Amino acid sequence: SIRSGICGMAAAVLCFVGDVLMYGPECYDQSAAVYFDTVDPSTKDPTSLLTSPLAAGSVQQIVAGGLISPLMCLLYIIAGNGVLLRRELGIVGMAASFGFSVTVIGAACYHTGFVYTAFIAKAYSKICAGDIQTADCVNGFEELIISHATYMRHMKEIVKIGGFAFTAGFVKICFDHLPGKETHRLPSTPGEILMPWFMVIFAPSLW
Repeated sequence: SIRSGICGMAAAVLCFVGDVLMYGPECYDQSAAVYFDTVDPSTKDPTSLLTSPLAAGSVQQIVAGGLISPLMCLLYIIAGNGVLLRRELGIVGMAASFGFSVTVIGAACYHTGFVYTAFIAKAYSKICAGDIQTADCVNGFEELIISHATYMRHMKEIVKIGGFAFTAGFVKICFDHLPGKETHRLPSTPGEILMPWFMVIFAPSLW
C-alpha cells in the first residue's frame, strides 16, 4: 500500500539521519575495517571500542542519533506489517511479520546501544588521556566495555533469530508467487501479485 511505502521510505531516511548524527565527521572517511574494529560492539576485541571514533561526536549529536531509533523502528514495523499482514498470506504472512518485527525491534535496540559505546569511549579519552593511566584505565574501563560488548552480542543474536523467521516466511511467500502459480491473489483485483517472487533476493538471512 501507499502507506506502507511512505512509512518504509521515511524509516530509511531516519536511519540515515540517525547514523550521520551518531557517527559524526570522524567516521565519514573511515574504512569498513575501522567500523568493525572500533564502532560495532560485536568486534573481536571489545577493548578496541575504548578508542572508538564515536567519542569525537558531541553528546547532543550522539543522543539525537540514538533517539531516532525507536521512531525508525515504529515506521519500519508499520511498513512491514502493511505488506505481510494480509488476509491472503495467512499464517505464513503472520510468521514473516513476527520475524520482521523482532528483527527491527532488536536492530533498533542494538543501534541505540551505540550511544553507550560513544559515552564509554568519551569518558575513557577524558580520564585516560596522556601517558599516565590510573587503575580505572587498566581494569575499570576494560571490564565495562567487555560487559557492554557481551550484552550487545546477545542483542545481535535476537536480531538474527528474528531475521531467520522472517526469511523463512518471506521465501515461502515468494515461492508461492513463482510464475504460473495462482496463490495469494486478491479477490478484488484478479491477477494482481502482491509479492513478486524475485523479491526473495532481499531476504536478509540469505546474505
